[in-house]
Amino acid sequence: MKREIEPPEFANPLEPNLDGMYDGVQARLSRRDFLKFVVTAGGAVVLAACQKNGILPTITPETATSTRTATATDTPTPTETPTPTEIPMPEGLKNIPEGYSAVHNPDGTWGYGVGTGTEVSPIPGLTVDQAGAHFAQDEAIIDIPTNEIQDRIKAVGQNEQLLIDTGERIGYIWKGDKWAEILLQIKFEADGTKFSEFPVVTYEDIASGALAEAERLEAQPLPEKVVPLTNYVLDTGSGYVLTPLPTNDQRASYHADEETKPMKFEFFYRTEINGVQLIVSTLQIKNPDGSARFLHIFVLAEVLSPEFLKSHPDISDSWLKYIYLQHKPFFNLSIFSDSNASCDQPPYVEANTLSKGVVCPINQPNYENLANLAGQWISTGNIPEEFEKVIFQIGSQSDW
Repeated sequence: MKREIEPPEFANPLEPNLDGMYDGVQARLSRRDFLKFVVTAGGAVVLAACQKNGILPTITPETATSTRTATATDTPTPTETPTPTEIPMPEGLKNIPEGYSAVHNPDGTWGYGVGTGTEVSPIPGLTVDQAGAHFAQDEAIIDIPTNEIQDRIKAVGQNEQLLIDTGERIGYIWKGDKWAEILLQIKFEADGTKFSEFPVVTYEDIASGALAEAERLEAQPLPEKVVPLTNYVLDTGSGYVLTPLPTNDQRASYHADEETKPMKFEFFYRTEINGVQLIVSTLQIKNPDGSARFLHIFVLAEVLSPEFLKSHPDISDSWLKYIYLQHKPFFNLSIFSDSNASCDQPPYVEANTLSKGVVCPINQPNYENLANLAGQWISTGNIPEEFEKVIFQIGSQSDW
């Protein structure tokens, strides 16, 4: 039969006498049963009694002012790095031109990239957030509201280049490895006989390359059947003149079919430089490597005025043969081989105002660079792109 155990009574349960407690019950309980009772009765009370009677040492908890020195075995609490809040894709990037992708940059910003899928190259300088698009290039800072992004950031031309419409005269176009200025808000004139309708450009439009970039978008590429020139000759004794030198086969092709000529006058403008009124004619030329160049050739506006042409029908006839490429053009830089030379010395002492007053003063200070570019032109047969920013004096020969 199971024996019932009655727990002892304590005078003060907060101050038990453990020795007396056991003595009082040992006659009725074995030590094993007593220990079971101790566990059942509660460890906290027993622990306090043991500490009071010296059976167990008193444990003093550490306070906030503890000066305990950490040992090598202490495990430091790891420092958690806060996770940056991920910025969702802005609304302005949800409808971008074909061939481009939204790019989440390492710094957390969003922008444009060329390509799709895994083959995407980020485009620098252009970011997009919830407020709109932001473009920074040199000193230019352009902000475009979200509701205007689709109309002002778009792919243009046969190569689908990304164009930024700044809302002003000069915009920017992505050329694959850099941003370039491009002239906006201009009406082109392709008829070289409508002198009064030629739009006005500035020298800065040419020198910056902005005009050439606009022309590249506006002009139709030359036909596939054109036969590019591969040879040019350089005359350094007459102001650095570069002249096409067709081979016999090329000359025969040009005579048999005008459309095989690798050049065409595309656009005509008016401008003023150093107080001189000028006509600018743009000649598109196809290089042997397939690239297109747009060269800018100057002629005095006064020689094409209606009054002058009326009294000089030979000039009018020459102009028509020139713009329709019945005569072979050449390209005169009007510079001297001496970088310190003056534009007032021979051969320009008796030269016209165009040479002395415009082309030579602009090109001569840049002699070394132009001479180097001319050397590249001669050695490769390909016109360097930098020549699109240079002005040439008009010139042509009757033979091809």
